[in-house]
Amino acid sequence: MGREWLSRGRPAQHGDNSVRGQRVRGNTVLNFVEQRERLFLWLGAISAIALRAAWALVRPGSSSTGEAHEVAVAIASGRGFADAFRVGEGPTDHLMPTTPAFAGAIYSIFGIDTPTAEFILWAVATALAVSSYLLYYRAFGRAGAPRWARLLAFWFLCLAPTYLQQESTDFRVWDGALAAFLCALFLDRLLALRATGTIGLADIVKMALLAAAAFFTKPPAGIGLYAAAGLLCITHLRGRAFATAMMAAALALALFLVPWGLRNEAVMGKFMPMRDNAGLELALSQYEGALAPIDGQVRRMKRFDEIHPSRKPYKFVTMGEVAYYQMLGADTKEWMREHPAQVREILIMHLGQIITPPPWLFRLWGSGTMATFRALCATAATILGLLGLTAGLLSRQRREWVYVAAVVLPPLLAYLLFQPLPRYIYLFYAPFAFSATGLVLLGRSLGSLNSVNENTSKITGT
Repeated sequence: MGREWLSRGRPAQHGDNSVRGQRVRGNTVLNFVEQRERLFLWLGAISAIALRAAWALVRPGSSSTGEAHEVAVAIASGRGFADAFRVGEGPTDHLMPTTPAFAGAIYSIFGIDTPTAEFILWAVATALAVSSYLLYYRAFGRAGAPRWARLLAFWFLCLAPTYLQQESTDFRVWDGALAAFLCALFLDRLLALRATGTIGLADIVKMALLAAAAFFTKPPAGIGLYAAAGLLCITHLRGRAFATAMMAAALALALFLVPWGLRNEAVMGKFMPMRDNAGLELALSQYEGALAPIDGQVRRMKRFDEIHPSRKPYKFVTMGEVAYYQMLGADTKEWMREHPAQVREILIMHLGQIITPPPWLFRLWGSGTMATFRALCATAATILGLLGLTAGLLSRQRREWVYVAAVVLPPLLAYLLFQPLPRYIYLFYAPFAFSATGLVLLGRSLGSLNSVNENTSKITGT
C-alpha cells in the first residue's frame, strides 16, 4: 500500500495534522495510532478481505442470483445480453452492460458458477469495496478530517458485517461495488483538483469520463458526481475553460450512452440509452397498498409477487419487456398524480428506511444472517454521517465538505422514489461512515473559536 493512500489531507494553509503528519499532542493513544497509519491501513484491509472470504465460504450457495446473474449466464451461453428472468425471453435492457457483462465474460472463460469463476468475481467485488474505503479515507483527509477519526471509520467499514452479503456475493454480478468505487475515486480526484487550484484540459477530460462511467453504471450515483463537478466548474473555471468542461461532459456521456441506445434500437426496436425498467421500479414502490399497516417484508414481497416479471411472466412475455415496463410506468404515474398525499407519505417512509434500515430489509434476499445487528450498524453509520456532514458544513472546512454533500445527497433524494434495497443504499454507506468525522472538525472549530475569544478577552481586559 503506497504512500499515496497516506496522510493526504486538505491544503496546508488550514494547518491540519493530516497533511503535514503533525502528531496529536497530549494523547498517547492517538499519537501511537497516527504514527502507524500505514500499519493500521494494511491491517484493516487484510481483515476486511479475510472477513469477506469467510462470509463467502460459509453462506449457502456458491454464486449470486437474480437478473444480473441470469444475464451473465446468458452471455456465457452464447445468447448475448438477454434472458434476464428466464431462457428464451430474448435481448434485455433491464440492466446496464457493466458488471453483468464482465461476469458473463468470466463465466464464458472459466465456466458458469465454477469455483474459479466465482473466486475471480468475488476477488474483484471485494477489491472494489475495499479500494472504495481507501479512496474515501484519502478523500476525507483532503477535506480536513483528522487521521485518527478516519482510521476509526475505515476499521468500522472493514469489520462491521453490515453489507457482507452484498460485497462478498451480490456484487459479483450486480453493480453496487463498482458504483461505490467510481464515486469514491471521483470525490478524491475532485478534492485534489480543488486543492491544487489548477485544472487543465487533461483533468477535465478524465473527470468527464469518470462521471459518465458512474452515470452509465448507476444513474443516481452519476447525478451526485455531476452536481459536485458542476459546483467545481462554476467556482473554478471561467470562459473558454468552463465551456470546454461542459462540452467534455456532454461528449463523454454520449460516448457511453449512445452506443448502448443504438444496440437497443437494433435488437429491441427502440433507442434506449439507459435501463428500461424505471416503470417497473416505480410501480414496485408507488401503489395503493404501499402504506398498508402490515409487516414491511410481507408488504414488499406481496407487491413483488403481483407485478415482477420473475413472478408474473404472462403479461411480460406476451407484451414484451419494453411495452410491459412502459405500461407499469404510465399507470403508476397516473396513480401518483391522483394521490399526492400518499406519495409524500411513501417518500417519507423510504427516507426512514434509508436512514434507519429495518432488519427485514436485510432478510429480503440471501440468508438474513445477523439482520438486526446489520441494520443497527447501517443506522449508526447513516445517522452519525448525517450529523457529521452537517457539522462539516458548519466547520472551517465547509468549502471542502460542500462537495461531499453534493456527491451524497442528490442520489439519496433520487432514490426516495423507489423502494430501498441494501444494494441501493450501499452507495451511501462508506461516505456516511467517513462523514461522521465532521463532528470532530466542528468540535475543533468551536474550540479554536473559544480560544480566540479567551485570548481577545485577556488582551482587552474584559
